[in-house]
Amino acid sequence: MNIAMKIVTLTKYIPDVGGAFQQKNLFASWTATGIAISLYYMSTERFKGYKILKKVLFYLTLFILAVGLLLASSRAGLAGVALAVIVLLSTNWREYLGIRKHLTIWVLILAVGMSSGFYLISTKSGGIGSIENTETTAKAKMNWLTNTGQRSFSERFIMYDTSFEMFKDKPLFGQGFSNFSSTFMFFKADVS
Repeated sequence: MNIAMKIVTLTKYIPDVGGAFQQKNLFASWTATGIAISLYYMSTERFKGYKILKKVLFYLTLFILAVGLLLASSRAGLAGVALAVIVLLSTNWREYLGIRKHLTIWVLILAVGMSSGFYLISTKSGGIGSIENTETTAKAKMNWLTNTGQRSFSERFIMYDTSFEMFKDKPLFGQGFSNFSSTFMFFKADVS
């Protein structure tokens, strides 16, 4: 029990997940893509021929991706995974009926990975994963998912408007190679 408590207290040292340039949505989209690819790959003949060690590594990777997706705290990543799962299961449902055992394992490992990521978030935000802290974190995350008044939500519409104005200015060839960031600031001044 003492070792478990030491491991739990180490979670405060988990860095904020961000990936390249500390863009959590970019990191989450890559993670969501990996999760979607794993669902597709599981239905292929190549996966069916894998030995047990390769399948264990496959599911371990899925677990790590699921934890990372929750640590990224990105609505875009969560929406991407949900959409990909719906599309893949609805378009290839016959394939997945044939591999129900692996699909069940996939769903369980995804759920355990996401639960573990949520647990790490709750321990990182103070406390050591107590029920009260987990409940508080759950309420805060649900508010975060549905709160349209937050700054990132309103700024996103400014980005959409600005990008649309840039598109209207040069719809065929765009603003030029590597000019988006500098041109964006110019157009943003007109939109804001």
